[in-house]
Amino acid sequence: MLKRFREEKEGPRMIPVLDVARYFAGDTDELPRLGAELRHAFENVGFWYLRGHGVPRSLIAAAFAECERFHAQPAEKKHALKINEHTIGYMAMGGSVARSSKVNNNTKPSVNAAFFLRRERTPDDPDVIANKRFRGLNQWPTDLPGFWETALTYMTTMEQLGKRLVRIYAVALDLPPDYFDPMFEQPNMIQRFTHYPPRPAYEDNEFSIAPHTDSGFMTLLAPSTVPGLSIRLPDGTWFDAP
Repeated sequence: MLKRFREEKEGPRMIPVLDVARYFAGDTDELPRLGAELRHAFENVGFWYLRGHGVPRSLIAAAFAECERFHAQPAEKKHALKINEHTIGYMAMGGSVARSSKVNNNTKPSVNAAFFLRRERTPDDPDVIANKRFRGLNQWPTDLPGFWETALTYMTTMEQLGKRLVRIYAVALDLPPDYFDPMFEQPNMIQRFTHYPPRPAYEDNEFSIAPHTDSGFMTLLAPSTVPGLSIRLPDGTWFDAP
């Protein structure tokens, strides 16, 4: 199903909406339709909305609230969890330059701060002992009661959602539905709690987060109450996502 959200002089702009409710309820006959819709979304828009995913709105709201609580802490508490070689921890404002864009020469740090978490591990985990890249221990704030529980619940819920969606990706690529299953038994994942501060004006070639292409297999982005996301169509047209 395609949902028209905006009319412009040159024609309608469409963001596909994939409704997975029936598929998640056990109707595997939905897979061909969903695969075709996902393929259309990536080939023609590069972005899509997900409906019927079953993630409680209350959990999404709780995750946003914990994100706000984390970034509201004093600077010294956040800097004590400085991001490490596993991309785990706190990245201060302006701590990165987006370099995956083929459409813009990003030369300035993005104006945001972020706290990164990965799969929760224990000190006796073989990958932790071997210091395997991106397999380190999470760095947790020590005086935010409830943060750990909510963040892990949200991350685990997103992992399970991703595992259910991955079969749609396989069908979209004309592969057997279970093609990616073995690769996602314990996927390498990252959760990013980002703070974009209000900014009345930007310098030339400066962005809250610069034009980029995400580097992972799948990105699941919860909608925020504050607009700001722009999408670039294959023909080069930019438009704001609602």
